[in-house]
Amino acid sequence: MKPSPSRQHLMPKIAAANASIRDFLEKKRRARYVDIWSPMLDANGAPRKELFLKDMLHMNEQGYAIWQKALEPYLK
Repeated sequence: MKPSPSRQHLMPKIAAANASIRDFLEKKRRARYVDIWSPMLDANGAPRKELFLKDMLHMNEQGYAIWQKALEPYLK
């Protein structure tokens, strides 16, 4: 799950859920956890607002470019 400025108040719960998903996937042979969380944060650990549309929930092209770069090594 991604960090979004409009859901910043939920970030601790989202981070915990991501950790649970990562831990689960580490036990699977043909699955990988891809970290899109970290590259979407600024130096202070807040969601990078420039990656989102005006609603601060949905990503713009810059946000999707981060996902593409993170996912590309895992796609055949």
